[in-house]
Amino acid sequence: MTESLRGNTDMTGRRAPFAAVLALTDQLGVEWGILPCGPVPIEVWVSLFCSETSGAVAADDRPRMALDIVRGYVAARHDQLWRQETVSPSSSSYGWEREVRSPYGGWIGRVTHRGEVALIPEVVAKVLAEHGYSLDAVVASWAAEGVVMTREGERPPHSIPQRIGPTRTRCLVFARDAVDVTGRVGDED
Repeated sequence: MTESLRGNTDMTGRRAPFAAVLALTDQLGVEWGILPCGPVPIEVWVSLFCSETSGAVAADDRPRMALDIVRGYVAARHDQLWRQETVSPSSSSYGWEREVRSPYGGWIGRVTHRGEVALIPEVVAKVLAEHGYSLDAVVASWAAEGVVMTREGERPPHSIPQRIGPTRTRCLVFARDAVDVTGRVGDED
């Protein structure tokens, strides 16, 4: 019964055992004389839990949901993004550069000179894993939709070298309209 309710998407696959329990409960309730009407046909269960037009399946956009998690993470930790102006020389008459201290947990990425957010892939993978998502499962969709930048010749193409302070590291560079830290996109309160 579980296999017949598995559907075509990740969401319906995860939901299938629970839907099968409901269908089995319905069937047993009828057999034991607890329910007054006949069992619901399996086609009805499939249409409720597996059809492409059901609201739950249509809402199963894992890459978009994962991107929402990344946006929230960046919004909560925007002060942990390295910016070029972080190390600009001070205006003191001594000519000293301002002392730059890394945040307690380290830099999570940087803001490029074009205003794009570049995040360290290990940070993104950890955050997504904490919420039950896999970076490997969503990054190809992000690249295809233009959410993350790609560069010919890089392997993988969505892993682009960026400078964070004195160090170069590979990052996922998110488009400005995907993850924005400037406050200009949306500007909702």
